[in-house]
Amino acid sequence: MAHPDLDALLSSLLPSAQRMLDEHGEFYPFGVTMQEDGAVAIVHASSDQEYPEADAVVDGTLRALRERAAEGHLKAVGLCVNVVIQKPGKDDDTDAIVTRLEHVDGEAVSVFLPYSKDDFGKTKYGEMFATPEDPTVFAEGDEG
Repeated sequence: MAHPDLDALLSSLLPSAQRMLDEHGEFYPFGVTMQEDGAVAIVHASSDQEYPEADAVVDGTLRALRERAAEGHLKAVGLCVNVVIQKPGKDDDTDAIVTRLEHVDGEAVSVFLPYSKDDFGKTKYGEMFATPEDPTVFAEGDEG
């Protein structure tokens, strides 16, 4: 069972990503932090480029999340990325929103929300699924 803090971050991240997909057809990776008091803040990687590569944005956002976690005032973080995946048990690729969630207690999970666009550009969402992960932001001894 997922930690309630991770559920709260997922409830914050997914609607933002879905809104950007509906309005713009895509989105840049972004993250969120949850302070010890439950306050949630969005985290974006800074870049000198007008249109940075998504991988660079992911790396920069993870770096920012690790730096903030090292300060010791966070209890959870999340990273949201637009990806192409292969759903379990399927052979074909599909677009998906992946939300990587991690709690200071060591729980980490990736939540996938597959989606497709119809001929009119309307987004249709599939069935959400999750996979356990190893911690990377709150990992002990992780130098980033």
